[in-house]
Parts: sequence; structure tokens; C-alpha cells
Amino acid sequence: MKVNTDCITLNYQTNDKTDIFCSEKNNTLSVYVNGKKYNSSISEYEISHNDRILISFGDGSSIAEQLRYLESLKIFDIPKKIPQYSGKDINL
Repeated sequence: MKVNTDCITLNYQTNDKTDIFCSEKNNTLSVYVNGKKYNSSISEYEISHNDRILISFGDGSSIAEQLRYLESLKIFDIPKKIPQYSGKDINL
């Protein structure tokens, strides 16, 4: 999948043009990060722990419902692993 500010491309490694969805008169590509509209290219966004990202394509009428659904999903918090180093692993 490839996403920019105007289009979402599924199976972008193929040349199948039926998998490209771009903003136009009746349909727009909208991106929300943690419930807030994200207006830059999502490909430049650095994902943080527990982020909720919505990529929606359509007339925009169901975005509020999609955001509520996304917010209702439980995030299973997996703690970050902290590397344990012994003194023998450190070279000066």
C-alpha cells in the first residue's frame, strides 16, 4: 500500500490502475491521527506507540463513525523492550 496526500494505492508494486483511489469531486482521501485531521503526507509521519491512524476514502459522511469505531478498539499495550547489557558487551 502507498499513501500520499491525494491518493491511496493498493498493490502499488503492480501496474494495475484499478487499485488507485485519488481525491476527486465526490470522494476525498482523509487521514486522521489520534482523532485529529492530518494534512501532511502520512508517509512522512513517524508512528508513535499506541497511535490510532484512520485512512478513509469516500464522501466523508462516515468519518465520525469510523473515528468512534477506531477509538473503541482496545490497544493491547506491549511494553517496549529495554535492552539489558552487561559490562562485557560494552567496548570503549
